[in-house]
Amino acid sequence: MTAAKQINLPFWETVKRSFLYTLLNVSLLGKMFSFGAVLLVYDTFTDFSTLSFLVGDIAETDWRIGVGKLLNLVVSVAVIVNYCRFVILKEALDFYSLAFFKRVFLYIIASVLFALSLIIPAAIISAIASIASLTWLYSVGAVAILVIAVLLSPIFIYFASITVDDKTLTLKEAFKLAKGNCNKIFWGALLIMVPCSILTILFGYVYGMVMPDTFLTKLLFSAMLIIISLLDTCLKSSFFAHIYQYFTFYKNREI
Repeated sequence: MTAAKQINLPFWETVKRSFLYTLLNVSLLGKMFSFGAVLLVYDTFTDFSTLSFLVGDIAETDWRIGVGKLLNLVVSVAVIVNYCRFVILKEALDFYSLAFFKRVFLYIIASVLFALSLIIPAAIISAIASIASLTWLYSVGAVAILVIAVLLSPIFIYFASITVDDKTLTLKEAFKLAKGNCNKIFWGALLIMVPCSILTILFGYVYGMVMPDTFLTKLLFSAMLIIISLLDTCLKSSFFAHIYQYFTFYKNREI
């Protein structure tokens, strides 16, 4: 019997551990939030463009939004790399070594490839539906993209392996280890994002109602939005690290 057939990821236990690890390790969470200083400074010097975009005051094509998204991506990956390394290896934070920048670069490349594997099929289906005027094809396409996302979910294990420089775990091996667990991995990753997604929606509603116009209140709202975003990143990092640990435990035992 192969290792892949014997591994059965405990869904609720993994999600629970991921949540609790993040929320109970306050000191680590605080250190991760410190990365948000870069985003806060950028938002301050671009007249709080993030908040303006939140209520539709500026278009997505505005250069400030584009640069802000790129900066947010880099900061998020920096947090993921450090968080996963702490969970798995108990290593101290590292945001300046050459190895750190290499991990961030490789992680971004892997993330972009994963995103393209979903965006390209979606674009093709959308184009066909538009040209052929087949509105029902959009629904079929949405289901197809969801199925693809589920099937590709073992890549999350590979993401964690990049952060800890695990060259023994190839992408092919990650899919082999996760065989039969794709649904658990995908829905677990989705479930872990629900709390912060709800908080973001509520935050946007409150901000739209208040519409602060002073520098201090805008700074406060911007900081709160960044904290919610980084908390979401830490929760996902915790989940990635925990599923990596679970599957590689069995891999190392050579079941």
